[in-house]
Amino acid sequence: MIFVFSLHPTRDAGPLIFGTASGKLPFWPVLLFLFLFFLTSPVAPGFTAEEKPEAAKEKDKDKDVLVTVTAVERKSLDPKIALPGTVLPVAITQLAAEIGGRVDEVLFTEGDFVKKGQVLVQLRTVPFELERDHAVAEKNRVAATLEELKNGTRPEVIAAGLAVTKQAEARLKLAEIELKRIEKLYKEGVVSINEYDKFKALAEEELAKYNEKKAQIDEMIAGPRVERIKQETATLAAAQSRIEMIEDKIARCSMTAPFDGIVVKQQAEVGFWLEPGDPALVLITATPVLVEVHLPQFYFDSVDLGTPAKVTLEGRGSDSPNKDYKGTVVEKIYNGDAVSRTFPIRIKVDNRRNEIASGMLLQVELQPKGATSHKMYIPKDAIVRTPNETHVWIIRSGQKNQMTADKIEVTPGTALGNLISIDSSKAPIKPGDLVVVHGNERLRPGATVKIVRELD
Repeated sequence: MIFVFSLHPTRDAGPLIFGTASGKLPFWPVLLFLFLFFLTSPVAPGFTAEEKPEAAKEKDKDKDVLVTVTAVERKSLDPKIALPGTVLPVAITQLAAEIGGRVDEVLFTEGDFVKKGQVLVQLRTVPFELERDHAVAEKNRVAATLEELKNGTRPEVIAAGLAVTKQAEARLKLAEIELKRIEKLYKEGVVSINEYDKFKALAEEELAKYNEKKAQIDEMIAGPRVERIKQETATLAAAQSRIEMIEDKIARCSMTAPFDGIVVKQQAEVGFWLEPGDPALVLITATPVLVEVHLPQFYFDSVDLGTPAKVTLEGRGSDSPNKDYKGTVVEKIYNGDAVSRTFPIRIKVDNRRNEIASGMLLQVELQPKGATSHKMYIPKDAIVRTPNETHVWIIRSGQKNQMTADKIEVTPGTALGNLISIDSSKAPIKPGDLVVVHGNERLRPGATVKIVRELD
C-alpha cells in the first residue's frame, strides 16, 4: 500500500486528507493508525523485542525501598490494673444523746480534728448532781448503822442494862415475899381474897418486868443478829449502786468523741433540748481512709484481700506534683452492679498527714495475682493491618549483602505506651530482630530494602 500525503490543506479549507492510489482518506484516523503500528512493531528503534523486558527488570531490581527500623524488645512486665477510686472514711458516726437534757456547751466547730475521749457537747448536770448528793447522804447513814451493828453494844450500855436488870430482880423478890405473907394471912382468914389477888398480880408484873430486862441484857451481851447485819449490808450496796447510776448519768451528759476524727456536721446548738437518741453531730475517721474502686468483672478473680495497690493523688502541675500512697485491699464485695457489671473493692490507705479527704477522686493501680508476663514489644507503627491479616515486616540478610523484608503474621496484644506486644506462631521473632516502622506500606514480599534510620 502506497500512502501519499500532504500537509497543505485544500483550497476549499476542508479537513486534512491523505492521498492514496485509490482515493483520499481523512487525516486524523490515519495518523492514529500509524502511531499504534509504530509502537507494536516487532523491531523498534533502539532495542529489540527481547531486550526491553530485561532492561526494565534490571532497572526495577536496582531500586531498594527506603525504610526506618527498630529492634524488637522482650519485656518482663507485671500486669497492672488502673482504675479511678473514691475516698471513703473507715468509720462514720452520728453522735447522739444518751439521756435527755439541755445543751449547755458546744465545744467544737465543723471541720475540727478531735481526739478520742474529747468532750464535744455538754448537757446540763445540776439535777443529777443534787440527786447524787442525796444518795451519798443516805449511803452514809446506812454505813453508820452497819458499823454500829458490827461493833456490837458498848460496855457502858451493857453495865447500865445489868443494873436495871438487878433492880427488876430486887423488885421481883420483894413482890414474891409480900405475896407469901399475904397468902398466909389469906389462909388464916385475916385478909380478903381481893387483897390476896392484888399482891399476886403485883408479883406477876414484877416477874414480867424482870424477864424483859433480862432478855434485853442478854441481847446486848450477845450482840446484833447475823441476819440484821446482812440486811444492812445489802442496803448499803443498794445505796452505792444508786450513786453509781447517778454518776453514770452525769458522765453521759458529756458527749465525747468515740475515735480520732473530723467533725463534718453540727446538729445541735446551745439551749437545745435533746431527747435520748437525738443527733448532735456527725464524726468521721481521719486516718486511715478507704478508697473504693469498682472492679470490672473480668478482673474480679485477679484481685484478692491483701492485694497491694498504689494510690495517686493528682496534683495541679509543677507547683503541686502528684502524691503516691501505698495501700492494701481489705474489703471485696461479692455483690456487683447488674448494669455496669462491676464489683466494689476497698483499699486501706494511711492518711497520717491528713492530705486525703473523704470524697476525693484518686487514681488506683492494682497489682493482681499471677505470673509476670514475658512478651515481645514493637512500636505500634510497625503493625500493618489489612482486611485479611495483621502482619509486620522483619529485615533479613540476603545474597550479596542485600537486605530483604519478610512478612510475618502476628497477633497484637496489650499496649504499653507507644509499644504493643505481639505473638507470632507462623514464624519466630526474636529479641533484637529489626522490624520496619516507616516505609512498610511500600513493601512487597521479596523486596530489597535500604535502612535509612534505626530508632533507639
